[in-house]
Amino acid sequence: MNVKKLMILLLVSLIIPTIALISVSVLAQEEAGGAGEASGLIALGAGVAMAGAGIGAGYGIGISGAATVSASTERPEMFFRGFLIVALAEAVAVYGFIIAIILMGRM
Repeated sequence: MNVKKLMILLLVSLIIPTIALISVSVLAQEEAGGAGEASGLIALGAGVAMAGAGIGAGYGIGISGAATVSASTERPEMFFRGFLIVALAEAVAVYGFIIAIILMGRM
């Protein structure tokens, strides 16, 4: 993979969600009138959980999706089995999103 593409992937999938969740944390602290020291770390953890799950799901979907397409060209009856694997890889992103929501609810 090209280094430039890898840097863009890291920027989009790691830094942007983390900054967004930290800014939500700061705004929540200002509205609450107090500052909890742990809420910034909770937002950071939620951002990392979402970004890590997104990267893992994207990688899994890319690998299994390519294999599913190539296998279904040779044997069309294998498409549904491959599709199930792709769907399981997609579920990883949903799990990361759920963990991020749970963490943000603890702030």
